[in-house]
Amino acid sequence: MSRPDFTLPEACERYEYVKFSLDSPLQEPAGDNRQTPRIHQFQINDRGGVYDFSKGYIDVSFRLERKTIGAFLNRGFVDADDTAIVNGIHSLIKRLTVKTDGKFLYDCDYVNFAVHIKKLLEMSKDYASTVGENELYYLDNTIGNDSVGYIERKALTVVANNIGANAAGVIVPVLNYRIPLNAYSIFAEMNFNNVLISGVQLRLLLEMEDDVKLIKGPSDAEADLGRIVLTKMDLMIPEVKFRPQYHARYIDSITSSTPIRWSYLNETVHPFGPTTNPIGVFKIPNTVNPKKVFFFFVNNNKLTLQSENQFHFDSFFPDTTYANYIGATNLCTLSKARLEVGSGQYYPEVNYTPNEELARLYGDVIRYSHADDDKSAGVQLSRKLYRDVFSMLYFDLEYKKAPLVSDTTDLTFTYTLSIGTNTPYFVYALVLAEHEAQYTKLNDSFVLLSEVKVSI
Repeated sequence: MSRPDFTLPEACERYEYVKFSLDSPLQEPAGDNRQTPRIHQFQINDRGGVYDFSKGYIDVSFRLERKTIGAFLNRGFVDADDTAIVNGIHSLIKRLTVKTDGKFLYDCDYVNFAVHIKKLLEMSKDYASTVGENELYYLDNTIGNDSVGYIERKALTVVANNIGANAAGVIVPVLNYRIPLNAYSIFAEMNFNNVLISGVQLRLLLEMEDDVKLIKGPSDAEADLGRIVLTKMDLMIPEVKFRPQYHARYIDSITSSTPIRWSYLNETVHPFGPTTNPIGVFKIPNTVNPKKVFFFFVNNNKLTLQSENQFHFDSFFPDTTYANYIGATNLCTLSKARLEVGSGQYYPEVNYTPNEELARLYGDVIRYSHADDDKSAGVQLSRKLYRDVFSMLYFDLEYKKAPLVSDTTDLTFTYTLSIGTNTPYFVYALVLAEHEAQYTKLNDSFVLLSEVKVSI
């Protein structure tokens, strides 16, 4: 039986967003330095309010500017500088941690990778081209600075070309966007289960991504070309004001005898590397109830140079690009790969051979969002984009020969490249593991139980 929706007009008098500010105000960077601190915190201590976290968002304003002003008279970039932010606004947050009363409800490092992959596969083309713009989301269709998405993002951050970077008194544009909380699994599933939270203390800790990985410039860009400066960051959550007769019904709905339970696929991202080896064994031990796993390769240059974009993956060509691969010889390609779950359960049973069966890999990836058999929907990730820009491997662990002996198991990803790479690369794993949350009123206290294993 589904829970009643207490956010409908007949149940509540008001449903309005309230603002929660950072514990410590944002600070302007001094001189040519980067902005600090890199970790920010929101605290919600109102134990009397009722909040709909599934519809909450982080309201972010920022500017993109030159890190070193040098001989320039202002810090603004012009169109000819060919510099822009690399991805949507979600890319700013590298790690998100949510805690209540000392318990970890959610903790994911490299969470911007997780959100990036889910947006590629879960967001429809129509949503991306309309509502997605409110999240600074413009899909790249190539890896170069001629990408449609890159050009759109660049146009938002440059100063007027008729002013230029050598004019005094120029104001660098300040952009305002939102990061929906339902981009993160624990909040997303609250929506489908009509979960409202009250009476608990929540802390959200946000670790910001390194500027080097957020800004893409021309091919000769140096690592300290630009910086991101946050000017505003507020947490906006709808507060529900019940009509008198519905408040008691809400309390009754979360008593200890009938607690709210909801399951969600908790995200964790695990790195492996750097390495140049042509053979790899990537083991993720003690994974709790894994259901779906993505693996993707990223060349180390994309993590260190502002001429690159870490959200463009290199899984099929770890040392080059598809365009450079055509007609060339002795270039590194991903020859085979598969995943072992526990001891002896392999996905797929026959190794993937990416350089021979693109159709099979692409079909498996889009199956994640059921887009392979739903002709009325579809995903943004076309086959060409998958091959050229966002290559990854997907393993659906829902199908098993036999149930796992324990909820905790090891995941071992083995792969072979045609040759070793010249530049080191990383392999990342996005693991989606089933987790259950429980919210109840116990005696005179509200309790939210959902502690997860903390990322290392």
